[in-house]
Amino acid sequence: MNWSTRGLSLLLLSVFVIVVLTAIALLHRAGPSGDGMRVHWLVQLQGESTRYQSHFTVSASTATQALYIESLSGAATISLNGTVLAQRRIPAAVPALGSSQPMLVSLPSALLHAADNELAIEQISAPSSSTFIGASYLGDEALLATNYAQRHFLKHTLLIALIVTTLVLAGVSFALWLRRRHEKIYAWHTLTCVTGSAYCALPISPLPLPSIWLDALLLLFFLWFVVSAAWLGICLASKPQPKTWQRITYAVFSGSALIVIASLFCTPQEFRHAVPWAYMGIIALGTYTTATVFWRQYFTRWDSTAFWMLGAVMCICMVSLHDGALLLGLIAPDDGFWLAYGAPPPVLVFTALLLRNFVNALTESESLSRELEQRVAVREAQIASNYQALQRAESDRVVSAERERLFGDLHDGLGGTLIATLSRLSNEGAGKSAVALGVQAALEDLRLTLDSLNPEERSLRAVLAPLRERLANVCADAEIALVFSLSSLDDGFELPKSQTLHLLRIVQEAAMNAVRHAEGSSLRITLHRITNDEGAKQLEVLIDDNGRGMPASGDARPGHYGLANLRRRAVQIGGGIEWLALQPGTRVRLTLPLV
Repeated sequence: MNWSTRGLSLLLLSVFVIVVLTAIALLHRAGPSGDGMRVHWLVQLQGESTRYQSHFTVSASTATQALYIESLSGAATISLNGTVLAQRRIPAAVPALGSSQPMLVSLPSALLHAADNELAIEQISAPSSSTFIGASYLGDEALLATNYAQRHFLKHTLLIALIVTTLVLAGVSFALWLRRRHEKIYAWHTLTCVTGSAYCALPISPLPLPSIWLDALLLLFFLWFVVSAAWLGICLASKPQPKTWQRITYAVFSGSALIVIASLFCTPQEFRHAVPWAYMGIIALGTYTTATVFWRQYFTRWDSTAFWMLGAVMCICMVSLHDGALLLGLIAPDDGFWLAYGAPPPVLVFTALLLRNFVNALTESESLSRELEQRVAVREAQIASNYQALQRAESDRVVSAERERLFGDLHDGLGGTLIATLSRLSNEGAGKSAVALGVQAALEDLRLTLDSLNPEERSLRAVLAPLRERLANVCADAEIALVFSLSSLDDGFELPKSQTLHLLRIVQEAAMNAVRHAEGSSLRITLHRITNDEGAKQLEVLIDDNGRGMPASGDARPGHYGLANLRRRAVQIGGGIEWLALQPGTRVRLTLPLV
C-alpha cells in the first residue's frame, strides 16, 4: 500500500474514532432533562467524603415534591433537613457502567419547611473528582417520574439488554470452543464477553457484599476484560508470539494477586486511595499491548481487519484516557465515566470479525471437503485401475510362468521324442512312409506351438520368422513362389500370447490349404495394420493364391472341418475371417482388433 492510500485510510480511521466518541458522549447524556427547578450544589470536602449541599424553598402546592438526579455515580446518602431519605450502596471507586445511574427521591411533605430547606448528598470517594453528580432537578414528582423512567430505560434497561446479548455471544463462542478445542480464539472471545458482562452487571446486582470487595471484583473483572480483549485481538491479527504471551500472563496474574492481597489486608480508605492507580495501571497494560502488538501487526498489513481493529482499539484507548484523567482529577467531572460505553464497540468489532473468520473458514472447509472428495474419487479410480492392472500383471506372470514350463516340457519331452522317432524311421528306410510323414507333421505343429510359447521372442515379426522359414521349404518342394510381406509392421509390434498361437495356426492352416488344394504357382502372405470405417485399429492378414479358386462363401465340404476350425479360432481371438474369390485364385482375409 502506498503512502497516499495509507494516509487516506488513517484519515477515515480518525473520522471513525471521532464519530464513535461523539456517539458515546451523546449516549451518556441521553434522555430528557428534568421538568423542575435546576439544583445547584455547593461542594464541601470532609476528609474521606464529599458533601454536596443545596438550599431551596417550596411554594404552596399540593403536589408531592421529588429530587431527580440524571446521573449519580458511586455510593451516596441523600438527606433532607438532616433526615436520611435514601442510600445507594454502589462502590464509588471503580468507574463501571452500572455505577452511573439516574435516581429519583421523593421529598415527604412532613419534612419540608415553609422557609429554607437543606438538601444534602454525601459520598465517600478518593479523590473527590471520582464522585460525579449529573444535572439535578426539584419539582413535581409525577413529572419527574416520567423523566426518570425514560432515562432509567436508557441507563438501566439497555444495559441489561447489552449484558444479555453479550452473554449469548459468550455462549455461542463457548459452544464453538467445545467443538474446536484447538482454536483458542473462541475461548478468549468467551472470556472477553463474560468478564465484560460481569464488569457492567456487578454494580447493579443485589449482591450484599462490602464496598471494598465490590471494588476488588470490579478491578479484577476489568483487568481480565482488558487482557482477554487484547489477547483476542492478537489472535485475530496473527499467531501470538510466546514472549508476548508470557509477559501478558505474568502481568495479569501479578495484578490479580495484588488486587486480592490489597482487598484482604488494606482498610477501605487505603484501598479506595489505591483504586485510581490500579485502574490507570490496567489502562497502561492495555495501552502497552496496543502499542507493541496491535500497531505493529495491523499497521504493516493494513487491510479491512486492520482498519476495524485499530479503530476499536483507538476508541477504547481514548475513553480509557478520559476516565483515567477523571480519576486523577486532571479534568473536571462532567457526567461520569465513558469506558463502559467505549467497551462495547471493540467487543462488537471482535465478534463480527470472529464470525466473519468462522464463516470464511467454514466456507473454505466445505470447499476443501468437496475438493478432497473429488481427489478421493480420482484416487479410488486410480487405485482400482492400478489394482486391475496389478491383477492382470499377476495373471500374466502366472500364465507366462506356465507357458515357460510348457515350453520346456514340450521342447525337451515331446519334441525330443518326435525327433528321435523320425530319425529312427529314416534310418530304417521308412523316411517317406505315411508314418514318417505323420510324425513330421506332428513335429511341425509342435514347432508352431513352441514358437508361440517362446518367452524370448516377443515381437510378431520374430514369432513369424520360423513359420516363414518352414512355409518357404514347403513351397519350394511344391514349386510355389512364396512372398511373405511384413513391411508395415514395426520391429517392436507385439500381440498377446493367447492371440499369437491362434494367429500362427490360422496362417499355417490357410497357407497349407493353398499348397495342397489350390494347384497354383504363387502364394502371398501379407500382414499390416489398418483402420476400419469406424476408426478402430485392426491387424489385417491376407493369404492370396492364384490357384483354381473356391466358393466365395468358404463353405466346407462334408467331412472336412479345416475351414470351420479356422473360423472358430478367429472368433476366439475376437477377430473375423472370410474367403474371397480372386481372378484367379482365392483370398483368405483375417482381421484382428488391436487394443
